Amino acid sequence: MTADAFSKQYCIYQELTQKDISWHVGAYVSPPISFYQPPVNNIYQLPSPTSYFDKYFNQNLLREIVENTNLYAVQNNTANFAPTTVQEVNNFIRMHVLMGNLSYPRVHLYWEPKFCVPLISENISLNRFFKLRQNLHFVPVIYKDPNNTDLRPLFDAIKSRCKDDLELEARLCIDEYYTFQGPDQCHSMCRTNRLNGA
Repeated sequence: MTADAFSKQYCIYQELTQKDISWHVGAYVSPPISFYQPPVNNIYQLPSPTSYFDKYFNQNLLREIVENTNLYAVQNNTANFAPTTVQEVNNFIRMHVLMGNLSYPRVHLYWEPKFCVPLISENISLNRFFKLRQNLHFVPVIYKDPNNTDLRPLFDAIKSRCKDDLELEARLCIDEYYTFQGPDQCHSMCRTNRLNGA
């Protein structure tokens, strides 16, 4: 587009006529530009992902997991299972969060030379990972029942943190989902709508 064509289109867009435009010869002086700067008190520093993780998986919960995992391994006579520690279980859960974000199709790929993730492969061996995953327990075996309460301590810890620590915000975005049972007796998730609240 030529300069003349551009100036004609600009005049049409701004509803200007030739009489409204006057040209001057001289050096161009840029007008002052003021940028908006939000007040300092409105800037919110987000905590690190590690601090969010530590809020939900506190030391008491991790000690309970360690105790029940070691107890389960002893009760089942798991061969070559060295007792786990709070630090190892802490790292193990964090690795699962990382794996959930990366989503490799097979677990062993995190240790394969071509695809390995050093944060995982350098902290735990593949055999130890599977052995720990096989024996991981949140409650003692004597309390197990078919009503899926094995993860109750984890649910309770997360629920109490959500009630205590989450701050209510003025603007919310809520995704609503519901389950339905289809003709093949499988449960599916369906998105219904998204609500923006003020």
